[in-house]
Amino acid sequence: MKSSLAAVITALLTIMLALHAAPSVAQLRPEDKQKQMEQEASDRAKAKKASEREYKSAIERLPDQKYDPWRNLR
Repeated sequence: MKSSLAAVITALLTIMLALHAAPSVAQLRPEDKQKQMEQEASDRAKAKKASEREYKSAIERLPDQKYDPWRNLR
């Protein structure tokens, strides 16, 4: 009985120590967070520019003629 209780306590202490020693993202230095946010903002801006460029090129490839859905019925 005492040995199984000691094993459980040892396991719990080991788990608590492992969780306590794990690095935490919330404790980044403010400079690191700022750099990361700036990098993400520039990545989003680049992605938006690329998306707009692709949209414009797709629009340019569309034909200029008007579509008449009733043309075969007249």
